[in-house]
Amino acid sequence: MDEIQKTRLRMNENKKSCIVIPVYQTKLNNTEIVSLNQTLSIFKNEQIFIVSPNSLNLESFLESYNLNTKNVIRFADDYFKNIDGYNKLLMDSIFYEKFLEYDYMLICQLDVFVFENQLTYWVNKNYDYIGAPWLDSEKSFFRDFSRNLNSLFRKIANKKQRSFEHLNQVGNGGFSLRNVSKHYEISLKEIDLISENIIKRPSNNYYIEDVFWSIQIPQKYSDFKIPNYIEALNFAFDRKPKLAFKLNSNKYPFACHGFNKPKVFDFWKTKIDALKKISI
Repeated sequence: MDEIQKTRLRMNENKKSCIVIPVYQTKLNNTEIVSLNQTLSIFKNEQIFIVSPNSLNLESFLESYNLNTKNVIRFADDYFKNIDGYNKLLMDSIFYEKFLEYDYMLICQLDVFVFENQLTYWVNKNYDYIGAPWLDSEKSFFRDFSRNLNSLFRKIANKKQRSFEHLNQVGNGGFSLRNVSKHYEISLKEIDLISENIIKRPSNNYYIEDVFWSIQIPQKYSDFKIPNYIEALNFAFDRKPKLAFKLNSNKYPFACHGFNKPKVFDFWKTKIDALKKISI
């Protein structure tokens, strides 16, 4: 009996989940420290793993955050050298194989701020993948005009047209809940497709791992379950947080991703400082 079958036999048991935090350097900036402290605090009763490159010395880092080597899972350094390597890792079966003991993993990068522990609630939804929706701008004459103008300029310059396929889709992988066995099974089946996407990089944006799992895989596998973008706003915000609050009836989500981005930092700083009474 393989690991996937063992996982499926646990269907009537309580689902097991873990928190996965990618760490590729130990010198964190202020917002990364805030993010990590909040994640560790919110999920203090959950199984937490630090995913890091083989060569990274984590001794003092683990001590600082009251973690130990049991919390660390290592992968080849090449996966952490740049964003392309990280995208490759999260499409690779070797990543999910390490977590087959768990039904779900929650990836929580260091640009995430978690508001409360809703892990059990979302795990029990039984989706295969959930991430913060890539919200489109509200419809307007200016939006449509600017897109048409951009398309015209790209056509004149013989450049690849921008894709808007990901907009109002679910969603960003920086804070994402994943069915481990489903991701493992598909990543084994789709070795050729993944390799093709890597070779075509950068012309094919499916090499971005969260677009791969959010758009390409659901198109190919009808049983790969993801929520619609309105429901997923309860899970997390990413782009356009002001619009996200409006669409989510002014309610906070499980977490926000990218709270440290310059365009939204002041917005999130006000929200987080008021809500959590901490300074970022």
